[in-house]
Amino acid sequence: MQESDGLFSVTIPLLISRYSMGEYLNGNFLITSNIKDYIDVLSFPLRVDAFTIGICLKGQIKISINLKDRVLRKNACIINLPENVIGFQEVSDDFQGAIISVSMDFLKEMNLDLKSIMPHYILVRNYPCVELPEEDIKKINVLYGLIMDTLVSKESKRKADIIKGLFSAVVFLLCENLDRISSNNRALKTKSKEYYFVRFTELLLYNFKTHRHVQFYAEKLSVTPKYLSTLIKEVSGTSAAQWIDEYIIMEASILLKFSDKSIQQIADELHFPSQSFFSKYFKSQTGQTPSVYREESKGS
Repeated sequence: MQESDGLFSVTIPLLISRYSMGEYLNGNFLITSNIKDYIDVLSFPLRVDAFTIGICLKGQIKISINLKDRVLRKNACIINLPENVIGFQEVSDDFQGAIISVSMDFLKEMNLDLKSIMPHYILVRNYPCVELPEEDIKKINVLYGLIMDTLVSKESKRKADIIKGLFSAVVFLLCENLDRISSNNRALKTKSKEYYFVRFTELLLYNFKTHRHVQFYAEKLSVTPKYLSTLIKEVSGTSAAQWIDEYIIMEASILLKFSDKSIQQIADELHFPSQSFFSKYFKSQTGQTPSVYREESKGS
């Protein structure tokens, strides 16, 4: 694994080359059902630079996502985003399931209608584990089998195209379920609002450590800070400033809990002018100083 920002980060090519994990396609697509064989590799909190879908067919598996413990049981599905910090903690002896990881480049090549997918971002980000009807889990498992057969086939000359089609079916089957449970659909009807929200979250993912003010993101999107804040609030129910704070606090909390970096080093990494400034900011958001949070989280 490669260490990034005090945390471990893995890519699909790394999982393939170092751990011989599952069946794969050109370092952009990975699929496996032997999750128990890799539980030690995946137990330490890490970021997987891929869009990942996992299903539980039997038994259960305990997973930590962004410091929150979740249990995946039969007929449940996990949808993990590249920005998440995930760790596989416990797996039952009778566990059966499957994981598909896809690089963002591969997703772009699939030419999916992102307008129909991105409205579910908020739901998936806050609730990455969802229960599906048993018939839909069976359909996904059938698609999984077809993808696996295609990957191992030596005769297929259109392997990538076939896999893109089959994985698209998996994605839209999930979207069909998310359509039914999403509480945010009404707020995402306007194309312009959706566009600005998606672009804002993309910019935030790569810039939150260095830019904590709404004005930066507004300038990048060629709108006023007030207009951007209004749009983000209408779409997500959370203000742009709160989104920025949430990303910073989540990153700081993860570094405090899982890295050996000093509080000063974490403050520097998150581009705070001083450790004192960072400590005051962290306490204002969480009610605890970084040192108290670290001490309590290490013991939990």
